[in-house]
Amino acid sequence: MASGKTLKVRLGAARPVTAGELYWADDSQVSQNVKVAFGLALKGRRPVLVVQAVPNSPGNTELVSVCPLTTGQLRTIFDVAKPPHEGGLAEASFIQVPLVFPIPKAALVQSIGKVSPETLNLVQTRLAQMFGLI
Repeated sequence: MASGKTLKVRLGAARPVTAGELYWADDSQVSQNVKVAFGLALKGRRPVLVVQAVPNSPGNTELVSVCPLTTGQLRTIFDVAKPPHEGGLAEASFIQVPLVFPIPKAALVQSIGKVSPETLNLVQTRLAQMFGLI
């Protein structure tokens, strides 16, 4: 969004979500087990990058696979640097690729923006490397 402002919208099942989009995710929707396993700090919301949107047939609920972002230091060789202002987030940050996890689409409460095709391609490459697919 050119003005730097974002709309607060609970997306639910109404809007398609695509890989490369950044959202604020409702942290209450993130499993406590995921938070403990990955050492994620408890927050009200956290920025996440959608890496894959996957329909989940039971109950016609949708899940999305996301990677959290941090303004902290690079942790692994698979993390990807996001330059300042890319995707609507002012601060430089790291996309924590090894921490990829599924959350309900309804947990995506506010659209932030979209990363560049180059950044998304690098994240997807790191995912493939991490899982031994390339």
